Amino acid sequence: MFKDPEWQANTFAGVLLAPPDLIRGLSPFEISAKCGVSYSVAEIQLKNL
Repeated sequence: MFKDPEWQANTFAGVLLAPPDLIRGLSPFEISAKCGVSYSVAEIQLKNL
């Protein structure tokens, strides 16, 4: 899994656009609005915390 370039790119982008320290405690809707990412990206980032 860690060698998959698509996974690496998505993980990097997620951390760059919605850093864990910035989104902790927020809802997906709040993350989407605050970080300018889609709702689905916000949900994925929360799941990966």
